[in-house]
This record gives sequence, structure tokens and C-alpha cells, in this order.
Amino acid sequence: MNKLISSTFKNYPILILISAFAPYVSPTSGIKGDNIVIYSLAIIAVGVLLIRQKFSVNKNLLIIFLIWLSVFIYLSTRTLLGGGYIDEYSLIAEIKNFSQPLAIMLIFLVFIYSDKIESIEIFLKKASLVLISLLSINTLWIFIDISFDLSYINQYFVRGVALNAAGNNRFSGVFNQPMEAGIAYSIGLFSWMYVVSKKYINVNFKYVLMLILLFIGGLVSVSKIFIFGGILLFIINIIFEKKSLMKLKKLLLWIPILLPFLIIYLSNNWQGISYLNRLFTIENYREQGFLYLLSAGRYGGNSSQQRGLLDMIWETSPMIGQGMGSQMIYDSAVFHFFSSGGLIALSMYLLLLTYLLIVSLHCFVHKKSRSETIFFFNIVLLIILATFGAPVLTVNRASVVVWVFISLLLWYINKKSIKETIIKKTV
Repeated sequence: MNKLISSTFKNYPILILISAFAPYVSPTSGIKGDNIVIYSLAIIAVGVLLIRQKFSVNKNLLIIFLIWLSVFIYLSTRTLLGGGYIDEYSLIAEIKNFSQPLAIMLIFLVFIYSDKIESIEIFLKKASLVLISLLSINTLWIFIDISFDLSYINQYFVRGVALNAAGNNRFSGVFNQPMEAGIAYSIGLFSWMYVVSKKYINVNFKYVLMLILLFIGGLVSVSKIFIFGGILLFIINIIFEKKSLMKLKKLLLWIPILLPFLIIYLSNNWQGISYLNRLFTIENYREQGFLYLLSAGRYGGNSSQQRGLLDMIWETSPMIGQGMGSQMIYDSAVFHFFSSGGLIALSMYLLLLTYLLIVSLHCFVHKKSRSETIFFFNIVLLIILATFGAPVLTVNRASVVVWVFISLLLWYINKKSIKETIIKKTV
């Protein structure tokens, strides 16, 4: 038992990652497995922090933690001031959405301080392979869900938004919204590229099949984040990474064998293919407008959803917003921060994005840990690209995946640069 507990704590990044796919405690409960795991580990981290006499700190992750903490404190203060309608259920969800990233970063700041770079590299490898496996299983679950009624089991994983999306034949598995699935599957593609570039895996039948399952899982959700974010960045990576391109030649041997069977299956069983095709029909863009169609009505035109919501906040409380829990749905990071904390909160969010981008560009310029830097840069670009379409850093389930990899990658890049500096000084 002691060995099991010890092993669990040694693999806390993997435990947190797995918990992102865990069910709700009950069909009517708002508590999920990841809430229990993350907050329990965070409480232990606080205890360790109080009794530890000295520790090292990852400067970049600490700065991100402090920016996010400032956002949370400000939004909490704004919410306590009141002045408008606050939905209790939405407020509780918002508190979790903003406090959970703090808990994840705190866990990494405290627990990983003494880990050698080799240990962090193992964590990255394990986390990438675990995510690829979990998403592949999620896609297989979607295949079953397309053909059979799994509503009894699905009620432990998803809520009303997923059911509405399923009405349009958009399936996301354990994810509550197509955009959540799109974010997770995009990180899955980056993870696959990472383990290939690091030569952790051979491009054989098993991993080619997993890659195809990643693509299908993202596509059947019809998530624009995945289609125009994850896939686009994946292709750009392949084009500019000659080594990766050489390794992926084996794909040409397996894809013609595997793809026809999957296409036939989806064509016969998935009716949402017409919903997907509308994104690739030029006539639809002419009729509805590029921005309107691409954002599913969020932007483009005077009657777009986000314009109406943003105008509402601008007219009532543009500087400080209406507080957490003032809205039931947040369809973009811009609206999420603006509605909750006005221009002040939105400025803090833009500051965070700017810092993430500066860190990633700094790593590129100084040629730090190329594979890890590319991985981190892809995540940052995905967050920025999705800003007007999804609150990537706070969205249910998928944000856990994002924060785990941000924390791991920043720790690895930082440790690697310190090690290289020591080696240079020694020489």
C-alpha cells in the first residue's frame, strides 16, 4: 500500500492528466474526478510549502502563477462588490475554473522543485503518451456512441451542451463541448509530434492508428479550434521540421491501408459529415460571411452572438464587468474576462498571453530544447488563435490538459537551460 501511495505521488502529473477524463461524482453533481485529485494535491502542496525550509522556483511559471492569482483575486473582489445578477451554479463553476489552474501550478511549483531534468523528461514522455492513449480511447468511445445509445453512461461525463451538439451529430466523448474536445485533441497532435521528434516511439502500425484516431476524434466534434488550429499547426510543424517529415514517410505506407476502413465506417454511421462539409464549401462563406461561418455565428455581422454580448457589458459596466457567475455561457476568452471583470480583467488576460508569447519566442531565439520549445510554442499559439472562440485556459476538462503541459514544458526548458549554462561555465 505504501509503495502504491508513493508511486502515485511520484507520478502526480500523470494522475492529474488522467483525472481530466474522470467522470462526475454523480449525474447531478458538479464535482468531477479532477476536482478531487487536483485540490487534494494542492492542499498537500500547501502543507509541504509551509514546512519546507528552502526550495528552488521556476521563475517563468511563478510569474504566470502570480498573474493568474492577481486575476482571481481581482475577479473575486469584483464579484463580492455585487451590483448585478449572479447565478449561483455559474459562480461555483467559475470559482473552480479560475482556482483550478492556480492549484495545478502550485502543485508543480512545490512538488517538482528537486526533480532532475531526466525526471521531468520522463514526465513529459509519459504525459504525452498517456494523453495520446486517452484520446484514442475517447475516439473509440465516440465510435460506439455513434451507433448505440450510451446516454446512461454519458450522463456521468457530460451535460446539456454535449447533448445539444450530439443533436447536430457532433460527438465529443467525455468532453462537454466540441471546443473542449478540439483543444484536447489539438494538444494530442502536438504530443504525438513531440514523442516522434524525440524518438520515443517508432512510427509503426500502433502509433499511426493512434494518430488517425486523434484526427477522427477531433473531426467528429467539428471543432473549428481543432480544424483550423490543431491540424493547421500540426501540418506547419511537419513542413518546417525536415527530420519529422522523414520519419513520417512510414505514414504513407499505413494510411492507405487504415483510412478507407475508417472512412467507410464514418460514412455509413456518422450523419454529421454534412455538418463538417459546410466548413469546406465556398458557397457557404459567400452566403454567410467568412467570420460568421467560421465562428458559428459568434462574430461577423450586426446580429452576431458575441457582438450582442460584448455590447451589453460595454453599455452597463465596461471597466469592471459584472463579476463571476454573471453569465451562463462563455463562448470566448475575450467575453469571459470582459464580462467577469471588464477592461481591467481583459488587460490582465492579454498581459498573460503576451508573457507566454515572449517566453516561447525567447526560447526560440536562444535555441533552448528545440522539441520542447516547439511543443510549448504550439500550445501558446493555439491559446491565442482560440481567444475569440474559446476560453482555453478555463474551459472544463481541456484546460487541465493545457495547464499540465504548460507547467511541465516550462520546468523542462528552464532546467535544461540551467544545465547547459553550468556545462558551458565548466568548460
